[in-house]
Amino acid sequence: MSYTVKYLKNWIKRNINMMCEYRKAISVYSKEDHHRIFSIMISNFKAHLKYGISPLLYSYYQLDNVPESHWGEYFVDQKKFNQLLAGNSTVEARRDVGNKLQFYRHCITKKLPTIPVLCVVLNECGFEIDDVKIVSNLEKWHKIMPTLPSELFIKPIVGSKGIGSFAVYRENDNFTYAGCRGSGEDLFDYLKVRFKSGQGFIVQPRMKTHSSLIGIVSPQGLSTIRVVTLRHNGKSEIIMACLKIINGKNEHDNFLKGMSNNLIAPINIETGELTSAWGSLTNDWPNMVQYALHPDTGVQIENFVLPLWREVAELALRAQESLPLLQTIGWDIALTDEGVFIVEANTAYDAASFQLFEKRGLKSELQKLFSS
Repeated sequence: MSYTVKYLKNWIKRNINMMCEYRKAISVYSKEDHHRIFSIMISNFKAHLKYGISPLLYSYYQLDNVPESHWGEYFVDQKKFNQLLAGNSTVEARRDVGNKLQFYRHCITKKLPTIPVLCVVLNECGFEIDDVKIVSNLEKWHKIMPTLPSELFIKPIVGSKGIGSFAVYRENDNFTYAGCRGSGEDLFDYLKVRFKSGQGFIVQPRMKTHSSLIGIVSPQGLSTIRVVTLRHNGKSEIIMACLKIINGKNEHDNFLKGMSNNLIAPINIETGELTSAWGSLTNDWPNMVQYALHPDTGVQIENFVLPLWREVAELALRAQESLPLLQTIGWDIALTDEGVFIVEANTAYDAASFQLFEKRGLKSELQKLFSS
């Protein structure tokens, strides 16, 4: 495919998506405040044309309550933000962290606590890693299945945002996974048809969030703590942290600008204390509100102090120090009754949560911070 054709297809796709956003915005605002729909949409058009702020981000950042003179300070181009994050890091280091199996090897080598890998399901058997069983066919799968716990979590070796990941529950010889029910052979077939060349799936035990967080997070999945570290002037520091709160029947803690139905709560990086959580009233549009109490359980989120916060912070800093060729990393760290464990390291993360928590744009500050 030529560059021109590819560019044209992407341009058409972007504009179709933008038209859908405008249509959704008109639908939402007409229900909420039909008397002001015209003025609100004029503001949306202005934000988009002048500052590149889409209708979805206009709603997410609640720009109707922000003076226009401040709109230009919002970092809204994720591609440019990713380039900024990558500016002082090597391609090789980012690639190694992006591969979950290679990153697991790094954690084991550097003695960083991480969730164990029980086995790796691959369509190729040429890959080896110490103490990790490679499953490349049904015979090996049948052999290892009896040794695995009854609850598992399976995720692609390469991927992000929980895409392709799912929990597995076993009862005798029956398995429930990704909306399916079947045998162990059915589960292997499910994985096999989703193989990509040179890639596969990591099989891990399903971990549970620390028992003190019952009522704040759903027991359905593992709610992690996002800790963002920065290596600056030869020293590592934490610049932001939040608790990603799984809500309802979700198995993943991805926020997706509130439209996953999950919540996020900023953390005081000095004390480990939570402030009010953010979430969306709807799952098809970011209608953002804050919750001092959990909307379903009524349990207080605001002022809750995370247990083992010092251990979480120390682990994030130690992990950043172990990767000197990466300037900044967004760590997902699990807080469990068994201790704290690194789940993933993200070399690209969203600027949106920074700005949501601060209720203001941070473009100049972030550019200065990551360019220095």
